[in-house]
Amino acid sequence: ITASHNPKQDNGYKLYWSNGAQIIPPHDVGIAQAILSNLEPWQAYNYSDEAILTHRLATNVTSTIADAYFASISALCGRKAANGKCPLQIAYTAMHGVGAQWVEKALQVFGFPDSAIHWVA
Repeated sequence: ITASHNPKQDNGYKLYWSNGAQIIPPHDVGIAQAILSNLEPWQAYNYSDEAILTHRLATNVTSTIADAYFASISALCGRKAANGKCPLQIAYTAMHGVGAQWVEKALQVFGFPDSAIHWVA
């Protein structure tokens, strides 16, 4: 269980109770106990990247989804030509940098030149 801003390597997710709010006492203790009592896998799995990526049920849909997303947001931009001439300078400051490729592509879709984007590490 992790905060939404943590990197994907944490393999975490947010938990919400039936009321739509994040978990709070006493439910958090019960959930934590359930996690601790189930730390060992129920059976042996091959977790290697190769095994996962070549599994018969695995399909990498990243490109398909990304292409559809950028085509969709492109329709939202009514001033692409003006964006290309705009003197605006954009500073991108990601906590972990995991969104940089997507932000760069979105700004390109909206017509901003690469020279307008400054990447802050």
